[in-house]
Amino acid sequence: MQKYTLKIELLSDTIFSGGESIVSVSDIDVLYDDYKIPFYKGKSIKGNIREVIDIILENQKLYDEDKSKINEEVATKLFGKTFNNNGKNYYRDNQEEGCLKFQNASINKETIKALKYLVDSKIITQDEIIDSLTDIRYATKIDKDTGTSTEGSLRSMRVLNKNLCFYGDIYSEEKLDEHELGLLLCGVNGVRHLGTLRSRGKGEVKCTLLIDNEELSNEELNKIVEKVIG
Repeated sequence: MQKYTLKIELLSDTIFSGGESIVSVSDIDVLYDDYKIPFYKGKSIKGNIREVIDIILENQKLYDEDKSKINEEVATKLFGKTFNNNGKNYYRDNQEEGCLKFQNASINKETIKALKYLVDSKIITQDEIIDSLTDIRYATKIDKDTGTSTEGSLRSMRVLNKNLCFYGDIYSEEKLDEHELGLLLCGVNGVRHLGTLRSRGKGEVKCTLLIDNEELSNEELNKIVEKVIG
């Protein structure tokens, strides 16, 4: 079993939401565990990376169809098969497809360990944890005719604070060869937004794949991209 680590740096307020809301606190809330430590689902991460790879391969078809077909086979091995629905291909972002298994991402493990100790020792509370890592933002719908807010449209949302870093392990059933690892790197580095309200300015991120806990240099990364994508 081979392990890689995905680092997700939040460049803006971000919402890793499961669709939950808390009455009188926020209409949209972030995902968090029993200690109220935020996390992001591994299957969502997997789906977002596969979407980026699909876009890369669609563009690659325009100038190198043969290479695109090879990369599609590699993507299927890594992430699983797509399925057709009314003429459009979709991807099942579950953890049973493909040789890559994505764990949930959260803040670094040492910090999690320390926070859980403080809660268990009754030094701090779970609410203090979530409040220190997030903030509440408000949004309203503007009436185009009057230029004023629409009555009853005020919504609140809990956001993860900018500059937080999340880490999630990626496991492979076998060691990836240079081409497989290269395609995964292309997908990871192509992810620019994650979470809810991505089209409204939330969730800008920088994703990095750590190999043996080390980040590749730009020179190394460019060589891999050139070889896989061209």
